[in-house]
Amino acid sequence: MKVLIVDDNPKALAIAKARLKKEMLEILCVEDGKRCVEIARKEKPDLICWMWTCRIYPVLKCVRP
Repeated sequence: MKVLIVDDNPKALAIAKARLKKEMLEILCVEDGKRCVEIARKEKPDLICWMWTCRIYPVLKCVRP
């Protein structure tokens, strides 16, 4: 399973990545919405997780079919 994590806090990204790697998941990490759209289109992750304080609405408009 491929998971894309979006958070503007590098420390939080590192913690999430380390934890999820233990679950044998393929982890992709980005720090902003623009990069999230690029990676989501290219990599087609099964799940996108983002920090609830991040502005994600423009991203959702881009990645929804």
